[in-house]
Amino acid sequence: MMHLLGSHFFTPEFPLYVAQAQHSAIAPHQHDFFELVYLVSGRGTHYIGATGYPLRAGDVYVISPNETHAYHPDPDTTVRIVNVLFMPEVLDESLLERADLSGLTQLLYVE
Repeated sequence: MMHLLGSHFFTPEFPLYVAQAQHSAIAPHQHDFFELVYLVSGRGTHYIGATGYPLRAGDVYVISPNETHAYHPDPDTTVRIVNVLFMPEVLDESLLERADLSGLTQLLYVE
């Protein structure tokens, strides 16, 4: 299984990456960063571990670091996404408290 590293996307000074992408099927993989995804168009199934979840345009979801996941678009469908990648360090709790976002960490780390 592929394990992607934040060092391929970020610099130490700027641990954030935003991009639009068009996807075909993506094999199971993990990464050491958060991935926030907005599905612009298309439909399919997003697998987190062995559990499949339907994907539809307008969906937003977050993948936590080291969580195994994969994408399988429906046949004859193009999946377009906006991908926001960021390192866990961005969620420094003291920073979130100052921005009145305390509790965000619990929301993003799903058990």
